[in-house]
Amino acid sequence: EYSFSYAPARITGTEDGWQFEVEFYEGTEAVVPREELYVIGGEQYVGDVRAIRDIEEALLGSFVVVRDDTDGLYRRGMITKSTGRSFEVSLNGETVTQDPCQVFTDRRRTGLPLPVGSHCLCPLDGLQNTFSPATVTSLNDDTSYGVTFHDGNELYSVDRNSVYPINKDFYTNAVNFIKSRD
Repeated sequence: EYSFSYAPARITGTEDGWQFEVEFYEGTEAVVPREELYVIGGEQYVGDVRAIRDIEEALLGSFVVVRDDTDGLYRRGMITKSTGRSFEVSLNGETVTQDPCQVFTDRRRTGLPLPVGSHCLCPLDGLQNTFSPATVTSLNDDTSYGVTFHDGNELYSVDRNSVYPINKDFYTNAVNFIKSRD
């Protein structure tokens, strides 16, 4: 589902002029209300699809941090395939399918200072193999963070270049997903 995001699609039909049948660039179909459509020209469509495909192709073989659905924590894996609506990722010796919003590339780490109260995916270990939702609780003089994880555990010196910023809704959803796996 492309909720709250843009994805190129072709209108394939309508019955009442208010609901439109569309085929997204990667082949899935949906019915979309008129107010959620943004009409673009054919050249724009082709260019947007090409740009998306180029990004997807460039990610193949990349190491990423991805949600492990067995426990809800985020772990390092490698993208092996893109299906347009999901990625296949080699994770812990298995191939898993994951929604793109649960896949974090190194480009999502900004290194910019996060204000106290911000949320992030923070490494649980020095090897940066496992990440968990956390809240920034302090900004240290050496530019590191103090964080409190969703379970109450704390770290007092986390390299700011090792975290992935996330918004409050993502944090809440990630914590709820982890709790549903307990």
